[in-house]
Amino acid sequence: MDELEKTVTQHITALRRYAITLAGDHAEADDLVQESLTRALTGIKRVSNIRDLRAYLFTVLHNVSIDQHRRQRRAVDRVMLDDVAWEHGVEASQERRLEVRDLRRALRQLPEEQRNVILLVGVGGMSYKETASILNIAMGTVMSRLFRGRENLRRMLGGERLARLRRVK
Repeated sequence: MDELEKTVTQHITALRRYAITLAGDHAEADDLVQESLTRALTGIKRVSNIRDLRAYLFTVLHNVSIDQHRRQRRAVDRVMLDDVAWEHGVEASQERRLEVRDLRRALRQLPEEQRNVILLVGVGGMSYKETASILNIAMGTVMSRLFRGRENLRRMLGGERLARLRRVK
């Protein structure tokens, strides 16, 4: 178990970075990482044939995030103090901070499928193959969503609005 713990701890920083982009809040991100590590370590005891531990950990984190998002949707709408302060607080004078704020807003406006791929590849440093495995989609779909997501981000950061498309089933 000591070797497993050492291997898992190597990935905590990357998991936390991805969790922060998913949750948008450091405290929630820490909770996400903690919950995903708890689930992952419980699952590893049962599954001894994990070929790519990193991809497995990111998959668990992604699934925990989805579970939490679904629970929050069912919960009564609440206004979080941090959200209000972020949206209505005094704007920072530092240009870099403003760029990060604009990027966060643009990421929130992307369709979830595009946002997930951008976060895994861009923030998580995942390969296309790992991302496809984590999201359970084809690698060509990863490349397509990444391209469309990046294009949408460029447009939004350039001042254009993102056109909302209806999903046809």
